[in-house]
Amino acid sequence: MRIEAVARLSANELVELARTRAYLTSYRKVPAAPKLANALQGELEVRHLSLQQATSLLHASLQLVPDAARRDWQGSKMLQDLAEETVKGQDAAAAAALLQSHALIYGNKEASKSPLPVQSLCLRLAPLAFRGESMPDVPLKALETLEVTLPQSLQQVAVHHVQQSIKAAGPGFGQALAMLWQQGVVMEPLFRRIAAHLVPLIFWWRHSVQMEKAEASLSSSMRSLMFTQIVENRAVWDVGLVQEVQKKIDQEFAQGLQAEELERMLRMMLFLANLRVVRPPMWRSFMSSLMNSMRHMPKLKVQLSGLPSLILLLDLTRRTPFPALVPKDLLHEVAVCAGPAISSATPEELAKLLAGFQRTSPAIFEEVLLRHHHPLLRARLVEEPMILCALAEGGNSSHQRPRWWRGEVLRPWARQLRRLVAVLRGGWSQARAPYEEQLRQWQVGDLGHFWQHLVLEAIGVAKASPAFARKGARAVLRHRRRTDASSAWAVRALGFVTWNLEQDGRKMEGSKLVFTATRGMNAEAQAHQLLSVDLGFLDRLYRRHGDVERVALLEMLDLLGERSATGSVELFVDRPICLSCLGVLAQFHRQRPELEVRVASFGSAFFPRPPSKQRSSGVLRDEALHTSLKEG
Repeated sequence: MRIEAVARLSANELVELARTRAYLTSYRKVPAAPKLANALQGELEVRHLSLQQATSLLHASLQLVPDAARRDWQGSKMLQDLAEETVKGQDAAAAAALLQSHALIYGNKEASKSPLPVQSLCLRLAPLAFRGESMPDVPLKALETLEVTLPQSLQQVAVHHVQQSIKAAGPGFGQALAMLWQQGVVMEPLFRRIAAHLVPLIFWWRHSVQMEKAEASLSSSMRSLMFTQIVENRAVWDVGLVQEVQKKIDQEFAQGLQAEELERMLRMMLFLANLRVVRPPMWRSFMSSLMNSMRHMPKLKVQLSGLPSLILLLDLTRRTPFPALVPKDLLHEVAVCAGPAISSATPEELAKLLAGFQRTSPAIFEEVLLRHHHPLLRARLVEEPMILCALAEGGNSSHQRPRWWRGEVLRPWARQLRRLVAVLRGGWSQARAPYEEQLRQWQVGDLGHFWQHLVLEAIGVAKASPAFARKGARAVLRHRRRTDASSAWAVRALGFVTWNLEQDGRKMEGSKLVFTATRGMNAEAQAHQLLSVDLGFLDRLYRRHGDVERVALLEMLDLLGERSATGSVELFVDRPICLSCLGVLAQFHRQRPELEVRVASFGSAFFPRPPSKQRSSGVLRDEALHTSLKEG
């Protein structure tokens, strides 16, 4: 838009234009626009705008001015006049815009140099922030920009409104608690009230709450509490609230678990684990209650060995960030009693069962399932990729395999791998849909550490050197040691890439950690270069366009451009390579045959004893107080 056209816009159009351009500037999609900011400030001087329109327009215009020039910008001198009007008119929304403008200019460190009546503005804004059934985001964020202590009377009013809004638990609920914490309010009574609301939702069947309502309310509350950080980047959930919740959970578990509520409890624990709110004390309480109930109630043991509960338990233990806290006796007992489940399971359910044991406890899979139930397994074994993969994934095991293993598992699985190699070598060229369908037909996410290198070698991707594997593992584990096991980053893939290239006589060398970028990338971005396929185990599909392998190789393609080059790229990933990324590696090899691509991972091909899940998936911190979502 031309600067001259600004004068023809209405007041609302001016504000909308300023907000839109400020949004684009803040995300660095467009550069700063000081000329447009001056034009908007000029309109602000000559027009009769409402207080809210004027403060909103000034705040948005201020974001268009480069950081270093904001304090001397002509529009900044209008802040004091607008602030006086805001205080007189008791306009809280205008106060929010002014405080946010103040933060853009002065920040917290130089707040004393501000000519604005900051304390008065905060007092106008605070009642709005804590009013009503939900916590509005904008006033809370504005108050957080300044270190201002609210009067005792206003703190008490704020606590009262937060208590009234506990059941609503809107998006700003966690921010309201964080502000009260920072104000020095005694939080224990408030935390007890919140815990008294949350725990009946966790045990919804005991408190006559509908499951859908309980899960929706928990999801809203927990996300607000987990995604709001306070001191030392700790979530509000972890600064005392989780301890109060733990006390009430212990009271519920003290009653024991009945057989009829086992499946509900497993589903709820899995739901909480997916929200990343389970902490070590909570996990211990659940496992302790489960073991005690099994000892005193044989019916519960039979129920747990049933197919639905057994699959849930294995899924839960596989997803937990605290595998060291899973009792081995529990898995051993349910594995011994798993015969009826193996007999009655559908092929999909049997694959889930076998994969669950294989990934949760390979030793129990081999020592218990294969020895106790081998006649049942042989009777159920069909030449389907999903079941064969679930069985064959531990092909590198040092344990003694039964005699029938080679003929009934490994040979059929080898035939499936040859078919897969043919698909990967063929690529997709112009026929994208058939390629995607062929990769999904196996209904598996990956081949496991042992088999992937045989497939990689067959498609022209070599094994990395042991020295690079150690270097990559050190880089990854060093980062993992700074990651909390309860954070979302603990379960996301992490890689390390090095490159040593030469192009037109110019050498290019480097190395870096590579992170999963699924949320930050467009699914179709650069699909014409390296096509990814959304796939997973059975019917559970995962987006694969941001996987570590594809992110690293796309960076190499961008680095090289269209010109040829020589050299090598070495990549380390901290988990098995999925079928989609096997295809991506094959595509890269076809496009750049002059480059040598070498891959390493945590597996027996490089490490006789791969690191435990705890070391490779974040640090287990025993005290709930010291866990957070932010780290990593």
